[in-house]
Amino acid sequence: SATRSGSAPDGHERRQNYRYPARAEAVVRPINPDGSPAGDAFRAVVTELSRGGLRLVCDRPPGETRLAVRFGLQPGGSFRVVEVSRVHESG
Repeated sequence: SATRSGSAPDGHERRQNYRYPARAEAVVRPINPDGSPAGDAFRAVVTELSRGGLRLVCDRPPGETRLAVRFGLQPGGSFRVVEVSRVHESG
């Protein structure tokens, strides 16, 4: 089932796209604006997908505002570049 979360203060929905629950492991690499690696790759779990983005859960802060994300933990496959819009620490 699809969910919409993220209401604005006036109660109206801010998000343009539905978010679908997911559970997929991913490899994430922080990258510089020029696309070069900005740190070591780490594992994360994709917990939501939408046409406009995704939600990653990981055990460390991303470190950069641009990330290269590859679904699955096996070598191979292609990375997609994403922009970090929010970081929430849970605890």
